[in-house]
Amino acid sequence: WRFISPTYWYGFRRLRPDDLDFLTEFAGSTQDTNPIAPPIAPPHAPLPRPDATESRELPPQLTRDIPEPRWTPTITPVTGTAVPCLSLRAGWTVCKDPGLPDSNEDAAVWIPDRQAAAVFDGATESFAAKRWVALLRDGWKRAGALDLPSLQQQYANEIASMDLTWAQQQASERGSFTTLASVHPTRGGLSATCIGDSAIILIREATIVQAFPSRDPQHYSSVPDALGSQSTLLDSGQELLRLCSWTIPLDPGEIDSIALVTDAVAVWLLSDDLESELSRLNRTLAIDQSDDWEALVTAERAAGRMKVDDSTVLLLEVSDGP
Repeated sequence: WRFISPTYWYGFRRLRPDDLDFLTEFAGSTQDTNPIAPPIAPPHAPLPRPDATESRELPPQLTRDIPEPRWTPTITPVTGTAVPCLSLRAGWTVCKDPGLPDSNEDAAVWIPDRQAAAVFDGATESFAAKRWVALLRDGWKRAGALDLPSLQQQYANEIASMDLTWAQQQASERGSFTTLASVHPTRGGLSATCIGDSAIILIREATIVQAFPSRDPQHYSSVPDALGSQSTLLDSGQELLRLCSWTIPLDPGEIDSIALVTDAVAVWLLSDDLESELSRLNRTLAIDQSDDWEALVTAERAAGRMKVDDSTVLLLEVSDGP
């Protein structure tokens, strides 16, 4: 998402692993209190589709065709039984405009007792993207899943309470959009959701093993799928949550790290062909404070190697479970 919106609704603090702001942003301390994450409710199933005899009685949004997602995962059978353990290593974000840190429309969440993590990337060209992202972030933080009807209603109520100009009112009718990438442990692997161009990157020994939705950087150049705030997009949002959620099978020791990243970072990492200590992934893994991440992002943008966009990464360590 590349354009800068003139309206910013919520501030987004830079993520700092070494201070209390980081702990607040990531819903508690980074200490794992539960070595095996309890099951998390899956995303809500799509609403029942009306049959032909009922369609004339229902609102238009429930009778519209639902577009096919641009990407859905390839389902691989899960054969293992071990539950991997996840822990938060670090998390950083840099705004598209460092001079306007409150304009950051990315969000990241870590839930220690569930070992669950997610990143969101709001569409800057949509209306009040920060507000929509904040609602989804907080909803996911509470439950580890998204109650999309409730969140859309909360968004509608908040927008209705604003004193909008006529131009803002027109813009608000288009709604807001965000991508999502999330993981948490489950029997035999990782329960994952990947909607749009935020990415889940699996790593072993500082080498990318697999990436979702794709290892091809060109995949991230198209207009991505996204979760919309308008009630007319409820069916399509529910379908995205259903079709883009799956289990990634993992054998013990198959990976040692996971990076959840928004699209600017995904393209930057996946475009690198270096397999050495100078690789972009190695440089990212070597960072231990947010100022170093900001310096790296700033240098890569200036060199034209990273897109100027909000740039967020969550690094998780993976260890064998029982």
